[in-house]
Amino acid sequence: MAKRVLSLFLVASLVTLGACGFQLRGAYQVPSNLRTLHLVGETPASPIVSHLRRSMLSSGVTLVDNQTEAPYTLYVSRERSEKRSLSVDSLAAAAEFQLRQFASFEIRDQADQLVLGPHELITERNFQNDINNVVGKRDEERLIRQEMHAQLARQIMRRYQSIDPAQLNQANSLSSGSPR
Repeated sequence: MAKRVLSLFLVASLVTLGACGFQLRGAYQVPSNLRTLHLVGETPASPIVSHLRRSMLSSGVTLVDNQTEAPYTLYVSRERSEKRSLSVDSLAAAAEFQLRQFASFEIRDQADQLVLGPHELITERNFQNDINNVVGKRDEERLIRQEMHAQLARQIMRRYQSIDPAQLNQANSLSSGSPR
């Protein structure tokens, strides 16, 4: 009897979560005509593009190697990072740092015409420095940067999934000189 009640509770919980729009982090609803994409990163080993690639694949987007096989190409470029000191301690050593990560993206059609962007995205984080634990803080900085790369990839993915395909088609019509 207890197993039956537990099973009923689990089913009810899953139905409730599904009905409220809950979905696992990293899973996005991408419109069907945007499910084939050519993804290009300015830097071959870009961590942002790697995160973005995983998000796209887990969301059912087919990534192709050739621009002519996809209606659109998503370009990720101008990735850069900054680190600056926010405060110093009594010994004039940096007590707090600010990390900033930048990336730009744009979407082009098969004719290489710009249909969306370019948009620059920024994420920033502050963290405390401990001059007595240099190795630990270096590892912490590396982990924070990884999370910032993932955050930028999620921002790009959210913007991509929210694109109205009709707007892209209209932008294509306007850029090609076709009547509205």
